Amino acid sequence: FVRAWKYTEPDPLYGKYTTKEWTRYLIECQPDIEPADAFVYRNEAFTLYSREELERLVGILHGKLFNGFRPGLFILWAYRMEWKELPAWEWNMLKADTHLSFLGISPVRIQTDHKRHIVTIYKKSE
Repeated sequence: FVRAWKYTEPDPLYGKYTTKEWTRYLIECQPDIEPADAFVYRNEAFTLYSREELERLVGILHGKLFNGFRPGLFILWAYRMEWKELPAWEWNMLKADTHLSFLGISPVRIQTDHKRHIVTIYKKSE
């Protein structure tokens, strides 16, 4: 006799987005010191310095941004990020989208696995 495990989440708060196939990123929106009326968006793994950067991240991770459970908090449901480091020769031969800057690292190449909901970010090893 073997027990089977099944993932269930009754009445999910975020529609199709559950932790079975998606990653949840909690993002704090905090006022920036300079310039006036600017905000910084922080997660435990990254900091974004404009709403445009946040929207760009949402697009790259194929996610959806929700208002959080308190003011100044966003919840991003998106593909999981995996970081990999490659030697320069291998990075140069990699078939992937090139981004001059991504989360403070530049340059990077990004591949998306839609089946597994994973975005792999490749950076050059030093």
